Amino acid sequence: MKNYSNSGSFLRNDRNTWLIVAAILSGCGLASNAGAQLTITDSTSAPSGNILTSQLTDLGPGQQQNSLDYMNNGGTVGQTFSVGANSTLQAITILGRGDSAQFYSGGAQPFTAGTTWSIQIASVNISTGAITPLDIEASTTYVPTGGGANFSGFLTYTLANPVSLTAGQEYAFNVFVNDGTVGQSWFGLAHSTGDAYAGGTAENSNTSASSGTGPINAYGAFAQTNPNGYDYVFAAQGIVAVPEPTTLALVGLGGLGLIAANRRRRA
Repeated sequence: MKNYSNSGSFLRNDRNTWLIVAAILSGCGLASNAGAQLTITDSTSAPSGNILTSQLTDLGPGQQQNSLDYMNNGGTVGQTFSVGANSTLQAITILGRGDSAQFYSGGAQPFTAGTTWSIQIASVNISTGAITPLDIEASTTYVPTGGGANFSGFLTYTLANPVSLTAGQEYAFNVFVNDGTVGQSWFGLAHSTGDAYAGGTAENSNTSASSGTGPINAYGAFAQTNPNGYDYVFAAQGIVAVPEPTTLALVGLGGLGLIAANRRRRA
């Protein structure tokens, strides 16, 4: 018959073991980034590292669609995408078309601090198009290099709260910009000349399919597929969720050593 008299001691020892293993995992880069905020940076060069999936091969720019290819026109502009392995999404990069401004007054006016730049990451039901938001973040401090009037570089949105992605699931990012005062900000996105990306499609967040009462820059409840058969120039960046084999081996050996040591102490 099993003797339970020392079960409390066993539980305490096991708990200590797992606390140490958890500390090892934390040291392998799995710690949280509490207190961080959305960061937006820009560059004239495309990203090249930690790319989970991307459309960086056909930079176009294809023919611009006034009602579809600008932040805030007809619902927030975006792209659906998928990844080939379980991953952690850390950033989204998009390419400006060279048609942007905080507002127009005799010409395109540069952006200033206080403008809201926002991004939503969502999962998408491929049968219905229904969007389930996973993360919505905003920055009011970003100002594009040179003010951003007619900006044609790459914008990278680095998330404060990285999002876990599942292989094969359809996701979407949507972006908008709003100066909050004049209310006439726009930002054109570059896109391919044809269907260049097999993992998703250009789309708009359909506000009319949700409550129908929100502002034009509100995130909608459905992904409305862009009918023109192209993809935006983008990259989803992050890390594959599975640790490297060397890390797994070190954690495993460390865990076995701890368990063996605990057993020797109990003997």
